[in-house]
Amino acid sequence: MLNRKLTLVPPEHLAREWPALRMPLAAMHAADGWLPEDVYCAIKLGGASLYLLEVDGERQGFVVLRVIHEVDGPRLHIWVLHADTQFDVMALFSDDINAIARTAGASKVTFGTTRCGWQRVAPRYGFRIRETLYERIVR
Repeated sequence: MLNRKLTLVPPEHLAREWPALRMPLAAMHAADGWLPEDVYCAIKLGGASLYLLEVDGERQGFVVLRVIHEVDGPRLHIWVLHADTQFDVMALFSDDINAIARTAGASKVTFGTTRCGWQRVAPRYGFRIRETLYERIVR
């Protein structure tokens, strides 16, 4: 059994984590056009939350989550996910993400991607295509 940990980085501690995050963010293809600076500002101002991913005591990446308010209620959106790991991050941290969604009062978790491989993988975790987003109901 793998020991996993999802650690929230408070906005006031973002500057010390940023050097390790900026390069992976700059290398990502952002379909909606965000810049690493947009991610920094959103976290710093409280519009997004940064969580570090650890497996067996080793940092494996990070995820940036946003609560998006819609007419049918809030949803938790996986805005950015970066992982340098051989582990299935979605499988390991799915329950943690659902718990964060429940705490935020969200009934759905969503993510968007331009990577075709997710068309095969996302349904395994209860996601279905919603426009250009995948969504699942929080259990």
